[in-house]
Amino acid sequence: MESDLPLTIPLATLASHFDCPICLTTLSDTAMLPCGHNFCRPCILECLNREHLCPCCRAAATAADARPNHHLDATVALIETEADKASRAYFEQLTSGRDGGGGGGGSDAGAEKDGQARNVPVRDFTPIERVFQTAMRASLAAYTEYYDKVKVAHETSLVNLQRSAAAELTQAKSGIAARARAASLAGNTESETELNAQLEQVMVAHTQAFEAKLSAERAKFDASVSALVDAYSRYLDENVPAVEFVPVPLSLSVPSRSLVLDGSIVLDPMHTVEDVHARAIELLCTEEHGITQWEIGSVEYVLDEQVLEPGTGVPIRAACGAELVAGASIELRGELASAADVCFSALPFEDGAGVRVTYYSCDECSKAWICESCAKACHAGHTVSLHLCNYEPNYACCYCVRTKCCVLENAKTLKKKRKLEKKQQAAGPSA
Repeated sequence: MESDLPLTIPLATLASHFDCPICLTTLSDTAMLPCGHNFCRPCILECLNREHLCPCCRAAATAADARPNHHLDATVALIETEADKASRAYFEQLTSGRDGGGGGGGSDAGAEKDGQARNVPVRDFTPIERVFQTAMRASLAAYTEYYDKVKVAHETSLVNLQRSAAAELTQAKSGIAARARAASLAGNTESETELNAQLEQVMVAHTQAFEAKLSAERAKFDASVSALVDAYSRYLDENVPAVEFVPVPLSLSVPSRSLVLDGSIVLDPMHTVEDVHARAIELLCTEEHGITQWEIGSVEYVLDEQVLEPGTGVPIRAACGAELVAGASIELRGELASAADVCFSALPFEDGAGVRVTYYSCDECSKAWICESCAKACHAGHTVSLHLCNYEPNYACCYCVRTKCCVLENAKTLKKKRKLEKKQQAAGPSA
């Protein structure tokens, strides 16, 4: 095998080959059976105590056959070490401001050299990683700087504490030693023994006091670090959205019109059916698509075969209960009328809004002021000529409705329909 061959194998590819078939975690204290299968020693011994067969191939085996596989243990340890190095190097690269490499610039070359020194493959950052690098590097640096200050203050306090304790102990020992020498010169053996006992007591008391102060100082440092970690954790929780809160671009599909608008709806976490309805009208009620406005309950909004119920106020993503993937489609099921299917008199109209209409006249019917939709539908086969072009009316006018020859949905039929709907609503379910 060529030792200098640059080889990169994704960790996920290797991981499954180093899992214990019994506990499904990474092999540890590996034992190999004569058949060649490897297991964690505690796992395989427990199995063999119940049944003298290999759990994988059912070959005969006993506990005595389970031999240590030191070579495999060493390989697993090496892979875990390299994975940890790669993880650390990746995080350092991500937070250091260096790009991923491969661009040919000076910083990229440095990153590539740095990656090779760590035996870590260098690649370009994804757009998400770039956003993370830009947004998080400054905050991480600020919190790290504060942590370093706290740590330096803690280490300084420990040094001062040790010096103070050493000075106090030296002073106490010097005093007792002087008294012991005086007692010895005076030939007072009993007093000398008593002073030595006092010295031992002083040293024990001093050690206990020092350890208590040391423990208090460490507790103070741990509390400071814990508060810092909690603060940074809260910062991340508040500022880094979870995946389910990331806006998802969806397509809008209208099967009745064979129409698909890719990525036209960006679904935010709190969007409801009403929001999608408003966006759909904005997209479809245009000159390009020529669809007229519709009521929210007149069609079904369907996402992943689930009908989205309007009026509940529940966000769509909460109602679906499933993770949405970018590119999913919201279908509008039902008939959507276009401007060509409806008389101009039935369309929403606002005086002064700048709506302009082209009117026609019919020779056979001796009528003028006919909207374009009626000219095509109500007067099909007749001799129709232009009456007024690009005219701005002050109300939704079409004489087809006045003369009762309109075959399209118009102001009168729409009024009757709404009146009937109100009557049915007033009657209630019993009707």
